[in-house]
Amino acid sequence: MKAGDPADFILVKDLSHFEVIQSYIDGQLVAENGKTLIASQRPGLVNNFNCATKTADAFAVKSDGATQIRVIEALDGQLITHQLFAAPKTESGYIISDVENDILKIAVVNRYQNAPVAIAFIKNFGLKKEHWLLR
Repeated sequence: MKAGDPADFILVKDLSHFEVIQSYIDGQLVAENGKTLIASQRPGLVNNFNCATKTADAFAVKSDGATQIRVIEALDGQLITHQLFAAPKTESGYIISDVENDILKIAVVNRYQNAPVAIAFIKNFGLKKEHWLLR
């Protein structure tokens, strides 16, 4: 610390009870007698999405007739996953979630730029009932 550097400090009533009278940040009084002197500010935009609205078609996986698909195997309590191969469940020419075999569709939407939805299938979530969003 050198002369002229901004200081953060407090002024107390006495050193026995340590009751704070004033608080300073960068040498500026910011609180006095338990009340802030800092003006409220509206928060900036925390989460912004810079992509087009996605339709259900963006999440559809058209079947190419393959008898096996790659599946991510989630391991309980771990970040590491395994790769499996499984027979796809199809409906009307599309690969869908297979709840009976615990193989679910997973999707990642890039919120920073307009990009295609990344879709995969994952196993070991343990869901027992199909929900309309899983198709």
